[in-house]
Amino acid sequence: MTISPGPRLGRLTPTRRSGGCAPYVSGRTSAIARSPSPPSLSAGTAQGAARALRPVAGPFAGDLFAVGLLASALIALPVIMATTAYATGAHLDWRRGLSLKVREAPLFYTALALSLLLGAVAAYSGVSPIRLLFTAGIAGAAGTPSAWPCS
Repeated sequence: MTISPGPRLGRLTPTRRSGGCAPYVSGRTSAIARSPSPPSLSAGTAQGAARALRPVAGPFAGDLFAVGLLASALIALPVIMATTAYATGAHLDWRRGLSLKVREAPLFYTALALSLLLGAVAAYSGVSPIRLLFTAGIAGAAGTPSAWPCS
């Protein structure tokens, strides 16, 4: 499959010869992706990620990063815990659901508690959280089936 530039700058469209499908990237997204970044910026740690925000957020980069990190953790933690417990329960055919009481679904709530414990162990393990997020992202991408609407 070949991809040729579309009528708008930064937009990718499949050619008629390819017979496949290709991602459509808006001009704004591709302009951001093409914007040069200084080679000295590294986001291998939380401090590096906050420094990488400095050109955009100025002196508030560290505070902006901290608020964003805290907000994403507060949103993601209960979702990840419940999803882990629910998927484990579905695979092992347990009674499951947050609407059930602990006595009605003890294995589900045990899996919920174990996922919290696993998260705490990961947080205090000394491994960089950025590296854990990066590794989890790769594992999630590799384990997710493609739902690309090709015909």
